[in-house]
Amino acid sequence: PLVEPVAREAVEVLVKYQGYIGQQEARVRAARKAAAAGVALPAGLSYRAVPGLSHEEVEKLEAAQPATITAAQAVAGVTPAAIERLLAHLQRARTMRRAVGEEVG
Repeated sequence: PLVEPVAREAVEVLVKYQGYIGQQEARVRAARKAAAAGVALPAGLSYRAVPGLSHEEVEKLEAAQPATITAAQAVAGVTPAAIERLLAHLQRARTMRRAVGEEVG
């Protein structure tokens, strides 16, 4: 055969999931950029309101009360996926505040 079955399967998987892989890489870049920028977390942030965080992650973040994304990343038991969810939550909140501000202003 011209292409080994294992190589063919690897190429098929890569092609099939290329869009998802690209999205994940973009999320990782965004999390790294936020950490490097020292993105602040609002005081009194309700971690229970962040969709997708596990009970354990909520408890650990509530106990630690990190001031920045970088500090949140350092909390034991908080996964990179949780940081992504937290960043997405903050972005949605900013978007909502802007939309409300535009309606009022």
